[in-house]
Amino acid sequence: DYSSGFRVKLNDVVTFPDYLDLNSLFVPAAPDNGRDVDGWLNKPPTCPEVQAMLANGKDVYELFAIMIHQGSATGGHYFAYIKNLEQSQWLCFNDTQVMPVDSEEVKQGFASAGENNKNVCQMMYCRIDPERNEAFTRNADLPEHVMNWLKQWDEEESRQAKELIRLDSLVNVHCLLNDERSLVDTSPHGSVDRVFNRKDTAATVVKQFCPYYLECGIHITPETAVLFKSNSSYNFTDMTPVDPQTTIDHLLKKSYHTASELNFILEVNSEAYNLPAPPVLGDFGILTETLRTLDFLTVDITHNLVRSCKRICSTDVEMVYHLRHRIKALFPQTGVDGIPCRIVLDNMIDDGSPMKLIDDDSQTVGELLKYKFHNMRFYIDCGDPERLKADRLVENFIDSQMCRIIEKKKFGIHVMIQLPSDADYRQAGLRPPSANGVGANVVRSVVDDDSEYAVHVGESGYSYIRNCRYVNVIVDHLQYTKKLIEWIGRYLDISSDKIGLAKHYSDTDVKGYDMTLYATETVKSSFASVSRVTVTLKVPCKPGEKLVRVVEFDLNNESCPDNWPTLFSIPVTDDTPFSDFKAQCLATLDSAYAEKLEPNSVRLREIANVGAPVLSLNKTFKARRNIALDSIIALQRVKPGVDVYVVKEDAPEMASIIVRRFCPSTLETMPPFEILLPVSLTENGTQLVKKIIADHAKLVPERIAISEFQPMGTFARWPFTRSTLDMCEHVKFMETVPFPTDYNGKSVYFIDRNETKKVLTEDDRRSLKIRERMNNTSTNTARRTERPLRIQMSSISEDT
Repeated sequence: DYSSGFRVKLNDVVTFPDYLDLNSLFVPAAPDNGRDVDGWLNKPPTCPEVQAMLANGKDVYELFAIMIHQGSATGGHYFAYIKNLEQSQWLCFNDTQVMPVDSEEVKQGFASAGENNKNVCQMMYCRIDPERNEAFTRNADLPEHVMNWLKQWDEEESRQAKELIRLDSLVNVHCLLNDERSLVDTSPHGSVDRVFNRKDTAATVVKQFCPYYLECGIHITPETAVLFKSNSSYNFTDMTPVDPQTTIDHLLKKSYHTASELNFILEVNSEAYNLPAPPVLGDFGILTETLRTLDFLTVDITHNLVRSCKRICSTDVEMVYHLRHRIKALFPQTGVDGIPCRIVLDNMIDDGSPMKLIDDDSQTVGELLKYKFHNMRFYIDCGDPERLKADRLVENFIDSQMCRIIEKKKFGIHVMIQLPSDADYRQAGLRPPSANGVGANVVRSVVDDDSEYAVHVGESGYSYIRNCRYVNVIVDHLQYTKKLIEWIGRYLDISSDKIGLAKHYSDTDVKGYDMTLYATETVKSSFASVSRVTVTLKVPCKPGEKLVRVVEFDLNNESCPDNWPTLFSIPVTDDTPFSDFKAQCLATLDSAYAEKLEPNSVRLREIANVGAPVLSLNKTFKARRNIALDSIIALQRVKPGVDVYVVKEDAPEMASIIVRRFCPSTLETMPPFEILLPVSLTENGTQLVKKIIADHAKLVPERIAISEFQPMGTFARWPFTRSTLDMCEHVKFMETVPFPTDYNGKSVYFIDRNETKKVLTEDDRRSLKIRERMNNTSTNTARRTERPLRIQMSSISEDT
């Protein structure tokens, strides 16, 4: 459509004949006697009308195939109508389906303004030529093996049809035993499924289900059991028991659900199940009272348990007085002489509203409802008669044991708390419990009865699977999360401002997600769909402070500094001197690791793109390089006399140079060692370094050749090493090199000039490249975590 710019499908009415007479172009056509309004004869080629056309010439054609497009101009589906010329029968070929159709359905392709939107897009005619058409293969002329296939296909279709009829006669029956041994709190309520024939009776259903429950240890017999109709949620739909002789087919016809499923509630003993008064029937036999399904749960005062016990059918007009008598008959264990059982109503709406103790027996079930369309749950108390009597005499129900048990059941959420490890304590600058004589696999046995926290401690101990201590608690999900953090602080004897939480959504989630808490955030909103919670220990920061992570420095550790072992974290400001920071590090080593070190036995180093310099204690963090990008300080424990060479030990500040030896004959790089020089070196630095290297290598200085000082690039990374292939082909070793002004933290290589250099072959180069590539891959993997690939699917148009 050029006016709108969109493709438009033509739906104009177009008719076409079933016999096309091209002789009419040369000879006047005979009258269209016998044709319908669409120009169709609807007769075989041997009819007189077709023979009259053939009398004028041989150019008469019969329509035998039509291609149909169903859909819009932008997409749709193709199928075909093909005529069996032997039987003059039209067939519809639609994907894998082939079925006979009449001519009226074929003519629907003339115009498609209707809902099917079908249009003819191609028609195929064949000339009526009896001699040539005799060559067509007919059914009687098919080979024997093809006829066998047809027979097998017919038999298979017949078998499938019978199987469909059989399956259609089967009904899935779901049965719920109304007993505390099978009822559970969540839906579906432990139902059992069986398949029955539509001709089976309700008595057959009972006989089929009773053996299953007998195997489960529940004594039930077909003679005493009774069925009640229910919906898919197992709510009563009829308070009258099902007649044992009623067929399943009859029950399905009265059901408002699917035609192949039925749901029943099975009672163990019909004599013990007393029913309320029959509901009042209005005009046309319609119920004027709403049928209700009431869930009853028993609260065991003796064992502090809540169990699903019974589902009871009731009506809106039934009074609490009558309901109480039914409870007494159904639950004898609730009886205490002279004191009626307590009935607590739970509206099952999680809006924070309190539960209601029913003390007015004149109320009706309908009056107890807060909302019209929802189930009701009742708690009734039971247990040891003496303890039950004492608890019922408590004046304020909120202070009773029954109320505490119900609140724990209704509002409690189970949370597994993973406690900090010894390393977590030390990284926070705290002494771990194991250092105070408490084993790492022992959890302090503390039960907090303070109602302010509403936390009940369950199982606690050590998990060898996760290699951590843990404690399982039940927390009121309406409680603020900050209250739980306060309780954890009391449990661990740690200030709550040092405690953080990380959520794990699955058992395989190791690291977890740090939580950002809000003042009014509740336990339910914090821990929804959470597998466990990990306690993380924080270091409190004042305004303007930031945490600096202190890692352990090791010359031989060539991995990314971000992955170095964390010792602890210390809060600092830009104006904090490194001398004060060093004093805090020494104090934390003493408190967390029980290491008393002298100030001269510890050095602070920075890992930057210019090297690994020793930090000057007279400077502050403001003068530190890349403070916005790097928050790591490396702490080096100095081991006197171990691969450290000091020049002028009385110098106030020292600078470090890292030295490595390369052996060109074996292509090996020896472990590094350090040289400590004064910060302000006035004499020839290169010659001094060569002399120290010669003393270390036990060589004369003339045999020492050194490389340029590394790193020199802006994007250099620790450990500032060169590959073996680079050392062989690109690094130049000279007698003297320029001594840098910022030599603190630089690295240098040296060789023995008299050592024979190995000549590399192509195989050697290839092997070194492969080894270098593998090392780079492992290093990059350790340095950065790949971001997940995000793929956005574009919209998909209709199939054409």
